[in-house]
Amino acid sequence: MKLGKLLAVAGATMLLCAFTSAASAGRLSLSGNRSRATWTRMDVSGGFGTVECEVVMESSVHAATINKTVGSLVGYTTAANVTRCARGGMTFFRESLPWHERFSGFEGTLPNITGATNTVTGVSFQIREPTLA
Repeated sequence: MKLGKLLAVAGATMLLCAFTSAASAGRLSLSGNRSRATWTRMDVSGGFGTVECEVVMESSVHAATINKTVGSLVGYTTAANVTRCARGGMTFFRESLPWHERFSGFEGTLPNITGATNTVTGVSFQIREPTLA
């Protein structure tokens, strides 16, 4: 899976942690305005192999209600850290934070939303691919 797609999933996952089961037709309701997501293994494929790292991201949302308008700013990724890597290496550039999280869509039918998608922009990172042994 490409890192850009993974980061979009990361933002969506962070917001999914806060979604409530009841949502009005024009908005998504949230409980709490901060979330944290941890991946014990995030894989990033490159030309010389796959980087395998443990990643922690923190996010905040602007309001308890999100308008379901594609492209609307819903929050920020405020922290992204690589805690360790089993293969290769990855570094998120903190000076690029916060990253903007924009609403892209949701899955399921109201009031039972089963998933959501966000687009995360402003991400800056460096990958060190595994060396050939």
